[in-house]
Amino acid sequence: VTLCGRDKDRLNSVVDKVVCVTGGNQDDVQAVTGDLRDPNVRTEIIEQTVEKYGRLDILVANAGVVGTTRTFLNDTEETYNTVLDTNLKSVFFL
Repeated sequence: VTLCGRDKDRLNSVVDKVVCVTGGNQDDVQAVTGDLRDPNVRTEIIEQTVEKYGRLDILVANAGVVGTTRTFLNDTEETYNTVLDTNLKSVFFL
């Protein structure tokens, strides 16, 4: 399993939980820190996964964010771009 997240400490915590719940070991889980909006991070995830495991069988792109306001009427174009870049564009290009 390869996991990706923006926050290294939280990502490492999830890795520890996966190892604990599955009864596996640390070598069975790979963590890549980064933001999926960054094309280089997306490439790194795929390349590191294939390098470690020899192939990529299944991809679950589960990143997602919401706007910072309660209604889209108050969101800015920057917020709109962040939401679409994370929720749509990153998934498509992965």
